[in-house]
Amino acid sequence: MRAIGAGPIAAAVMVAVAVTGCGNPDSPQASASPPATPTPPVQAAQVQCLLPADAVSDGGTTVTMRTEGDESPGGVAYQTVDDVICVLLALGAPTRVTDHISTTRSLDGQQTDNWDDYEARWVYHPDDGLQITVWRP
Repeated sequence: MRAIGAGPIAAAVMVAVAVTGCGNPDSPQASASPPATPTPPVQAAQVQCLLPADAVSDGGTTVTMRTEGDESPGGVAYQTVDDVICVLLALGAPTRVTDHISTTRSLDGQQTDNWDDYEARWVYHPDDGLQITVWRP
């Protein structure tokens, strides 16, 4: 049985460490680079759910979506219900919120709900579709 560290794999690792400067604090590659700025969760949801960039506003803290209704005008870029669900799930919306949205009737008027650090406001009418805004105050 060969000891760990012996053989061609160990030699390749040692060469890679020497070449890249890993473990050598004087190496330029080992210098600390500034940490990456985290993507705001709303912007991350926009990217993950393939929404257009203009769906996000207020410096990445607000997302606005609109689904197509029975009488919505053509030529407008609408989101699908799947898009809305994708964003809500990406932002951690609990089932009580998605149930509230999915059971909203046109007679109910504007509705609101919140979870964690998010607030949502929406209206629904079969003719106009769902219009929803989610934001992080």
